[in-house]
Amino acid sequence: NVARKTQKVIVTNREPSADAGRDVTITTTSESGAKANLNGSASSDEDKHALRFEWKAKGVRLSGRTTAKAAGVFPIGRTTATLLVTDAG
Repeated sequence: NVARKTQKVIVTNREPSADAGRDVTITTTSESGAKANLNGSASSDEDKHALRFEWKAKGVRLSGRTTAKAAGVFPIGRTTATLLVTDAG
């Protein structure tokens, strides 16, 4: 005789939390815009997985765009910078 019982195992990975920081207003005297520093280092992951970052801002060349901290020269006017955070889980 043989007795058999199964058990389900469910493994989850919680989403990381992206924190792009507060909105900023910069006054400039240059017609080409002004440098803005972006900081996503307050982003986190409850599962403690390593985070990957990707910053995007239409029309702005960002240095460090795949790191928590990026920077770029933003044109006069309103530009939205978006931070995408993913984890390795």
